[in-house]
Amino acid sequence: AMLRYVSRFYRPFDWDYVHELSARWKLTLRTPIGVLSPGQQQRLSIVRALATRPEILILDEPIASLDPARRIAVIDELIAERARRSLTLIFSSHLIGDLERLCSQLAVLAAGRIAVLEEVQWFRGLVRARLEAEEGLLADVSVPAAAMTRKSGEGRRVVLLERALAERLRAALPAAVNITIDQPDLESAAAEWMS
Repeated sequence: AMLRYVSRFYRPFDWDYVHELSARWKLTLRTPIGVLSPGQQQRLSIVRALATRPEILILDEPIASLDPARRIAVIDELIAERARRSLTLIFSSHLIGDLERLCSQLAVLAAGRIAVLEEVQWFRGLVRARLEAEEGLLADVSVPAAAMTRKSGEGRRVVLLERALAERLRAALPAAVNITIDQPDLESAAAEWMS
């Protein structure tokens, strides 16, 4: 009943797609919404949104209450839908691994603002340098080419930067500064802006 109601507001509303996707996702269209599980309700909302054939689709935490298999099915459908037609997808999620599969660009929000907006490939190319030394010595260390620098404690800094720049940084640091470099996964890299 809800889909019938919503379909009146949208032209086009692709009923064939609704039935095909509902069958693949094992959603019954006859069950009252209030009886559906949170995951079923979420998938039905995505079906409803896609059935309108939008050019721009904004989804806020659309897969948060889905189990991993269902999350992958939804992401695969969004990828396929984007390949079939012109579709700009804005997808907010705390599940960074899912974003990595779906998105070409990633924006990290911190303190209510976009802290960084870059291609996903750019994030994959970052390394994390952890610097430790006396605070006075670290206060004089400047890394102008860093993507992000934060003070992680007294006498400690975390710097995200491209690998080639990290090796140059290592060579330029005073001997009294201890540096360790690692390759963070996408989630760890993005979380550095939120720390």
